[in-house]
Amino acid sequence: MVGFGSFSCSGKIDFMISPTGLLTDPPDIQREVMLRDALTLIMRRKHPLARRKALSLADLRDAQWVMPNAQTTMWRQVEALFAAENEPWPIDCVTTDSITALTQLVMRSDCVSISSKKLVTLETRAGSIVCVPLRNPHFSREICLRQRRSAELQPVAQRFVVALRSVAAELRKTGSK
Repeated sequence: MVGFGSFSCSGKIDFMISPTGLLTDPPDIQREVMLRDALTLIMRRKHPLARRKALSLADLRDAQWVMPNAQTTMWRQVEALFAAENEPWPIDCVTTDSITALTQLVMRSDCVSISSKKLVTLETRAGSIVCVPLRNPHFSREICLRQRRSAELQPVAQRFVVALRSVAAELRKTGSK
């Protein structure tokens, strides 16, 4: 899984913050939903479709795409969106495992992508990228805290998890995107 975590001295992951995937967690892992995150279409501010209220994947059949790497949870979620829309995977597509490369390609070309709104907050606030909602979003993704059921966290990790829960609660309360 891709995410931020705490590694113990034994090399095992004590906890992880990551999006849920399409697979279930192993039985020894407990999962706590911290946030829900909507996927959105992203494009440069001056893209010809940037002023649309919403777009379907069919509207973008001929678009040039930048997609996350096939080894990521995000790729599987994007793939599920295409399947739910009964749309073929884009032919004109670049893939990358770098969110920085993805956003830079989108900002500097007419490429489009699908991303988490939270991942492009800075670019959106700066006016470099616009988010156009999917006409049929189908699902939101969950950002979860995962930890081993049997593991006791070190005090510093416990404090960090408390801080994460506090920030997540504040984001849910304020509706921050």
